[in-house]
Amino acid sequence: RDTEPVRAGSDDGSRTDLLLDGLHEHGIAPLVTLWGTPGWANGHRAQNWVPTSKSTFAAFARRVAKRYPFVHLWTIWNEPNQQRSLRPTSPRVYVQQLLNPAVAALHAASRGSQVAGGVTAPRGGAGGVSPVDWIKGMAAAHAKLDAYAHNPYPLSHNETPTSGGCGHCTTITMATLPRLLTDVRRAFGTRTRIWLTEYGYQTNPPDRLLGVSYATQARYTAEAALRAYLAPRVDILIHYLVRDEPDPTRWQSGLFTTRDIA
Repeated sequence: RDTEPVRAGSDDGSRTDLLLDGLHEHGIAPLVTLWGTPGWANGHRAQNWVPTSKSTFAAFARRVAKRYPFVHLWTIWNEPNQQRSLRPTSPRVYVQQLLNPAVAALHAASRGSQVAGGVTAPRGGAGGVSPVDWIKGMAAAHAKLDAYAHNPYPLSHNETPTSGGCGHCTTITMATLPRLLTDVRRAFGTRTRIWLTEYGYQTNPPDRLLGVSYATQARYTAEAALRAYLAPRVDILIHYLVRDEPDPTRWQSGLFTTRDIA
């Protein structure tokens, strides 16, 4: 999933074709995120606004599934519990306008597909909704999903995969993974799987403010993998990302620096 998401309304699918066809040719099962609304479908607003009609996103999901019949792992949107990613920032809107229509369309178009909802950030942030409350809101809106996806990033460089998380907060990180397991089970039952779709630690260098050393990153990456492996119902852990972003002010959690890969 170390690629840009598939965006609704994009006429140029050549880059996505290249990436997904290449993964398929090498026997790698891609996980595809459907995200974004074109202006004509949401009243000419920014692409993080939901479409005005739930049938629009369902039609897009169906079209993508037909275009890539070898894709069977899907997530719907990314970090919708944060205002910068979804407007309105509402679990009910997310379920009714995006998730449930897309799940029905993908299941109908691609037999054997598994679709994850939620895809929540570890905290809601300004104007957002905490992952704990987002899960409850999705359940109240009668969400349909095969798995619940979450991005359990640490909220401090002092937080490890097993310690340092806030035990009384409504945030959910790798350190407080048991809370995610419990809340998802209560909301959606024991059959719902859990996907940890983004996780990583930024390094110093190049991030001298929030980064950890390369050795610490390696240790935390291994500890997180073991924690996910031992956790019940967790099927996926994706390290984000493979290579540091070229802009040093952006995300620097890569396993390679910008100079390591040409």
